[in-house]
Amino acid sequence: MTAELIEGWKFSRGEAAKILGMEDNSLSAWLKRYSPFPEQRQGKGRHLTFGLSEVLKLAVMQQLVRMGLSPSAAAFALRQPIDAYRELLTRGRDLLGHRVSAFPGTVTFSMNSSGQWGLMPDPRHQTSLNVHLWPIFDDLWPRLREAISQSPGQVAAEDISLALSKYHQHILQVRGKLWGNNSSELET
Repeated sequence: MTAELIEGWKFSRGEAAKILGMEDNSLSAWLKRYSPFPEQRQGKGRHLTFGLSEVLKLAVMQQLVRMGLSPSAAAFALRQPIDAYRELLTRGRDLLGHRVSAFPGTVTFSMNSSGQWGLMPDPRHQTSLNVHLWPIFDDLWPRLREAISQSPGQVAAEDISLALSKYHQHILQVRGKLWGNNSSELET
């Protein structure tokens, strides 16, 4: 079992809502009203599943709302092709490994001249919001780990434990590389 098993894990809508600290009907309303995942087909009889990237994207949407954006504006900003999980793992270093951000895993949203928010870090825009993905991930991780541990039938329990352990080590290595140290605040 490898860390990729955890990266490819799928959560039901109810599990995703619990991980995000939302009621299932509130998450359903967000999905229906604001369509943060236009690429996913929705409708009667369709059961959506959410991977780490989608759960993290919804957590970023929650954070943007806490920062003062309406849910509609937050969803619009996130409708662009952004993989929040990949941004978490890679943003902060250039291709040569040099640090390019004071806070790795930071995504910048700017307001354009039409008043719409988007993933466009542009110094010409008057207003920008930075969202730090690592603290969001750290907040989600205990609930993600619990949901994975309690998912019946996807994988044998001993394999899940091994995969979670390998994934935890993988995250510690990524964090150490991005931040330039081997320490981590990720709790075990």
